[in-house]
Amino acid sequence: MSEKIVEKIDEFFAPFVNAKGMSLNDELRNVNFLENGILESVHLVQMIGFLEDELGFYFEDEDFHSEKFVTINGLRELIKNRL
Repeated sequence: MSEKIVEKIDEFFAPFVNAKGMSLNDELRNVNFLENGILESVHLVQMIGFLEDELGFYFEDEDFHSEKFVTINGLRELIKNRL
């Protein structure tokens, strides 16, 4: 399941990262994707819906306040702990 989580997160983020002329690498997976302009706040609703639909789980309210919620690797860990 861990590989599927990474695959789906990458699938969502790839178009946004590519549009910025960047690539998904280890360094980028650890930066705050909101503060660094990879996603804008309007994209969060899309991200939440996509990941919940594709991975079959639901974020909890507390997840949205976690520092893990704003990095790609943090999301992976957060989701892995939910499944």
